Amino acid sequence: MRKVTLALLFFCSGIILAQSPTQDQAHTQLASTSAAQEPASAPSSPAESRRSYFSGDRFFGERTKDLHENPVASFTAGYIYTFTDSQVGNNRSLMGWSAMPEVRLAKYFDLQADFDGLYVRSIYPSENRFIAAAGPRYTFAPRARFTPFVYAEGGEVRLTSQASHDSDWNPLVKGGIGLEHKITSGIAFQLIPGEYTGQQLDNHSWEHSYSARAGITFNLYR
Repeated sequence: MRKVTLALLFFCSGIILAQSPTQDQAHTQLASTSAAQEPASAPSSPAESRRSYFSGDRFFGERTKDLHENPVASFTAGYIYTFTDSQVGNNRSLMGWSAMPEVRLAKYFDLQADFDGLYVRSIYPSENRFIAAAGPRYTFAPRARFTPFVYAEGGEVRLTSQASHDSDWNPLVKGGIGLEHKITSGIAFQLIPGEYTGQQLDNHSWEHSYSARAGITFNLYR
């Protein structure tokens, strides 16, 4: 009788061990259950990819900057048109390119440089102007989408013409009013509808010019 009882005990133990999962199988079942419970992440749509591209993340860091955040520096490249009320000869209309780097000094005050290349070919002798100037800029609403500003600069202008191979450097002062519209955190459209430039000639008289310019601004953040 004792032998029969021991045989039954060994038989029942074997059945229980056969039905219980091994440790590896338990880990596999637990991982499968966790994966099934976690919600599947939806793939990014083409619209989200386009928003990421135009938000400035590709060019100005991984984190999208708020439109109301103030950039620490910027660079503007654009087109400029100038009308000169000439004291000698005919009045002149010039056009060309402009480049304006800018560094933020305080919340409302910036320091900007201005490099312009102007030319006229419609009259003889033709004329080229290269302007290098710098000065302060005051921004009225630096954190707004529409940002008006005023600026004043001083510098030098180099004059060259078709009639002479010599170049003439003259001092100048300039100032203007403008507006920037932030398209994204990293890109803005800049319009300067009114700019005055006074150039001192060799006879110590002043020549007056009036300009308008438009360009694209690239904002940089920390």
